[in-house]
Amino acid sequence: MEIKGNLSDLSLDTLFNLIKLQERVGYLTITRDDQTAILYFENGNLIGATCGKIQGEEVIYIIADWNSGSYQFSDRLMLSVNNINKNGLMIFKEGMRKFFVYSSLNKINVFKKEDDN
Repeated sequence: MEIKGNLSDLSLDTLFNLIKLQERVGYLTITRDDQTAILYFENGNLIGATCGKIQGEEVIYIIADWNSGSYQFSDRLMLSVNNINKNGLMIFKEGMRKFFVYSSLNKINVFKKEDDN
């Protein structure tokens, strides 16, 4: 079964769960604007991630809030990238938590500098 589409139709967490449940082996390419992230899976488990020069868990934190863009899963391993040792879905949920905390703090102007008046 081919997995491809748009993140506006299928969220990343649902996509991760689908790959996990089907125990897929291969790589998921996610493109948004001029950014491309590649996630590597073995038996449904996230084992690696790259996005430009960024590697590993940090990639998941970057893409956690992506709700637009395209994705495509290829049923083969492009390279042997193994830079994630934790549960991929848990890393994704941690990325979402960080995004929501940062967004909430930003909304209440926690990061705004006070005027020198």
